Amino acid sequence: MLTLEQANRIVDVALAEGHGKGFHPLCVVVLDAGGHALALKRDERASISRPEIATAKAAGCLGMGFGGREIARRAQMAPAFIAA
Repeated sequence: MLTLEQANRIVDVALAEGHGKGFHPLCVVVLDAGGHALALKRDERASISRPEIATAKAAGCLGMGFGGREIARRAQMAPAFIAA
């Protein structure tokens, strides 16, 4: 079970890591096992739709049962499946 404290730490570390690596402004969301947001933070410079995009990406990972890198890898191999 993921706690709110752990979720907040994940968000803070992810934002700091993105900033440190020079990424575009990020929004990070952590969902519980049921797909409900535990923690969400958006860099004030990130675009307005970033919370919805971050939530959809996290929900996709939960629904598929693996992380975003694996989804991206599979999308390269089977783009029609991901597009559907």
